[in-house]
Amino acid sequence: MVDAIKLSPDISVLVVEQMQVYQDRKTDADDLLELTGVLGALSWRFKGAKLIGYKPSEWKKQAPKKIVHARLKSRLSLVELKLVEPRATHDAWDAVGIGAYYFRKKGIDRWQKK
Repeated sequence: MVDAIKLSPDISVLVVEQMQVYQDRKTDADDLLELTGVLGALSWRFKGAKLIGYKPSEWKKQAPKKIVHARLKSRLSLVELKLVEPRATHDAWDAVGIGAYYFRKKGIDRWQKK
């Protein structure tokens, strides 16, 4: 769930997870190449958008996925929760988390840490 967020009629931002290779894990280069293609397609689709990427260590630190996703679910309104597919994968929840991190960095009150 990567989305271009309209900040004004002329300015858009595309927030994505930045690719990262970890030294202690075996990374499949094909996965990174596939992701590069997706990011390229999104960049082309939202040509006027400013592309912002955050590494996983920036936006979720070392917290386990289940904890991060539970925190996100607790912060969403009922209307927002209904918009998330009930069987959403961890990748979809990561996209919500990256968006929340972006809003937190922009000073949006409801996404500030409690």
